[in-house]
Amino acid sequence: MADGYGSGWTPEQWRRVLGPMLALSVILLAGRHILAKEPVENGPGQQAIIDAFFTEGRVQVADPNALDQWLGEPVTVFVDQTELRVTPTRATTGTGGCASGPRVTVDLTVEPAADAAVLALGKFQLRTADGSVVGAVTGCSEGFGETTGRLSVVFEAERPDWLILANLTESPEAMWQLQGS
Repeated sequence: MADGYGSGWTPEQWRRVLGPMLALSVILLAGRHILAKEPVENGPGQQAIIDAFFTEGRVQVADPNALDQWLGEPVTVFVDQTELRVTPTRATTGTGGCASGPRVTVDLTVEPAADAAVLALGKFQLRTADGSVVGAVTGCSEGFGETTGRLSVVFEAERPDWLILANLTESPEAMWQLQGS
């Protein structure tokens, strides 16, 4: 059957293939046009929010093995231009204290201690044995913003599996197995 297109595809098949490609092309061209214009100045508050979420305190790790570490194994982490060595030293579970339910506390050492203050609490998450991921409890965690080199990250959870170090909305940079298999 001749369809006029010379490929044996029906017009509907052509629309299904070319439609998304055309839409993507329009989006890319519009984005290029927008980016080529002079940027609009952000107010001080807007810029602070942008920096906090996307640039300031950005964690990066060059070691591909950083995603499969064990408790006690150090990972070299870069926060902006500062090089740190982060080692989770102990993980404990319990109840009471500042958490309303069961809690997991992970103690870390950060070297050099003088630069430990650049590592933000919001970069740590905990994946539990059931696969759920929880963020750290701000009022319970200790040592952040200080230069002691000793941090305690507290999570409201039970059955810890992995400690995760990641930037907001991105894939993990480093992960430590907290329990034996």
